[in-house]
Amino acid sequence: MLRSLDHGLSWARVGQNWPEGVQGSFLAEGPEHLLLATDSTGLFLADGDFSTWRQIGAALPTQKVNALHWPQERIYVGLYRAGIYSSSDLGQNWQPLAGLPDPRVHAILATPTHLWVGTDAGLYRQNLHSEQWETIRAGMQVISLQQVDETMLAGTNQGTLISRNAGQHWDLHLEPQAAHNTYLTQEAAYAMNINADVHYTFLSDSIRWQPAQYSPRDSTYVYEMVESGPYLVMSNYHGLHRSVDLGKTWNRVYTPKDGVIFDLIDTPHGLYAALRR
Repeated sequence: MLRSLDHGLSWARVGQNWPEGVQGSFLAEGPEHLLLATDSTGLFLADGDFSTWRQIGAALPTQKVNALHWPQERIYVGLYRAGIYSSSDLGQNWQPLAGLPDPRVHAILATPTHLWVGTDAGLYRQNLHSEQWETIRAGMQVISLQQVDETMLAGTNQGTLISRNAGQHWDLHLEPQAAHNTYLTQEAAYAMNINADVHYTFLSDSIRWQPAQYSPRDSTYVYEMVESGPYLVMSNYHGLHRSVDLGKTWNRVYTPKDGVIFDLIDTPHGLYAALRR
């Protein structure tokens, strides 16, 4: 785990006594806490100023976490081929989510009325009042979900899904092709494609994807993107890149010495990075 206090220019390690071989995957912030999900060693929770970490969720059926979401008081984790579990007491107790049509979860997003889930088989949503599930899109792998106001964005193996009315209707944009990840801001949507391209489209006009300019790349994934202060920040195998023009152009500002930055989250205590070696 790394932390930056200058929007990604310099970094320092945080946390001590991590288990051998821990590989960071996802970060989520809750009320006065930060949560790290890993590839095979479960979940780690930080309290207060995020300097001290403790392991939680030891009783979960697997320690391989594929998705993480923490809206308000409830933590949701998507486990490898085991569906979704949730906790409302900081990981002391966990409940499985019943009825999900496909347990191969990649993305989770909670709204006031629904829980949205992206899996290997499609996009689903659960009515939080009736607890009934419905299929929104089938026959595609959905790997990311974001929402800003009424706009929702989903990355899929066939392109990007965009809704401008809080999920009532979705449009599939075949260009720019398959997405490895996506990101959404007030101004624009971003698609991180499996061929290492990054595309953006401004939301004030009709959807028109344009390629972003960054290097080095060498056909490696862009892992994550986040807003931090006046910058957009993204990571790939070669390090951390920043943009000051809404993602049109990027400059590399940092290269980790012993791994890649797999996830990023901006908090009041700084910009945090999940490191994978």
